[in-house]
Amino acid sequence: MIAYADKRQAAEALAKLGPCVGAEGATALAQQLDDEENTLVWRFCKCITKLGEGAASSAGKVAECLQHKDPHVRLQAAKALRWMGPDAAPHATQQLVFAIRPFSQHNPKKPWEGPHQNLRLLVVQTLMAYGEAAAEFGAPALAKILMTDYCDDNLRFAAVRALGAMGPAAAEFSLRQVVRALDDPDELVREAAAEALVAMHCPDALKGAMAVGDGRAILAAALPGKAAQFIEPIKPTPVEIYFENADYKKVDHDAFKKSIFEALGQLGLQAPVADLLTISLYEGSIVAQIDGPVEALDSVRALSFEDGKLTFRIGLKRYEGQVREPAPPKPKKSRATVSQNKPGQGNSAARSSRMSECLERPDTRQGKEVAEGATKRASQARTQPL
Repeated sequence: MIAYADKRQAAEALAKLGPCVGAEGATALAQQLDDEENTLVWRFCKCITKLGEGAASSAGKVAECLQHKDPHVRLQAAKALRWMGPDAAPHATQQLVFAIRPFSQHNPKKPWEGPHQNLRLLVVQTLMAYGEAAAEFGAPALAKILMTDYCDDNLRFAAVRALGAMGPAAAEFSLRQVVRALDDPDELVREAAAEALVAMHCPDALKGAMAVGDGRAILAAALPGKAAQFIEPIKPTPVEIYFENADYKKVDHDAFKKSIFEALGQLGLQAPVADLLTISLYEGSIVAQIDGPVEALDSVRALSFEDGKLTFRIGLKRYEGQVREPAPPKPKKSRATVSQNKPGQGNSAARSSRMSECLERPDTRQGKEVAEGATKRASQARTQPL
């Protein structure tokens, strides 16, 4: 039998060679992970970590250590799997998913199998390093974390980032859970969810759950003839272009509108989309407001404006407009609201009548004060000399 010191020296020698050891050296180290000495198993895992992606073929054996009875071995195994990269995903993803299952699935008879609070974050980060290669099994498990781990902000944040790293491959399994994370109590989780939706190529989901897939069609099919009562129509938000150096009263409005359409066409706006749009001009130098369907306006916003500006010429005159979103309308206060907010107004006649009634009644505090004041003034008048 090989002595403990000899095994340790052999493992450290292979670790010093690093990735150049290759799959054969990693396999030789992985075979020693069944050793009964926990300290030695931990050292072998640490040496495998230094081999990096070259040890990916041995990921399955290392992943078994995620259920080792020694907590130090479990943590080192998770670190080793992370550094193996996406090539290790086919061998280790299912064991990683088992390690982050909900706490409700804990087996008290085998506590070393987890899940372990200090291990789950490392495992999620490992799935993030694997990216798209781990999406099939990893994305559903990460989505479940978003729905069950309400008390661990760091874990939810890491789970959302891992789903974003998996890209479009994760959308099939986790899109609606990521959309719900847009309303997460933690600000960092909300920001990560928005970034993940863009990485999944689902920017429409930023508008809410009903914008995901065929959400509106599903509701319409479930409630035929009544869906309009529950679905709020999406109101198109116009696009405004502000031309500071233009004079509203001096330019030819038709030529100005035509030039705007031509400039948008040069930026890539297709003619069928442009036919759905209308342009209105308003004073304020000139404000060109573009109206139309939501999809057509989104196509305008998606154009590559240079520094957010649209430039064109009419004759020798050059016009430059700043593309901007219209300002939200200011809420109007009703007359009733204004009158209620003004002190000293409203029901003044009623208050006056009630006060006079209190002064006339001798059994009230105000009535007693008035009566005592009158008696005192009368006595003072009698004692004063003529």
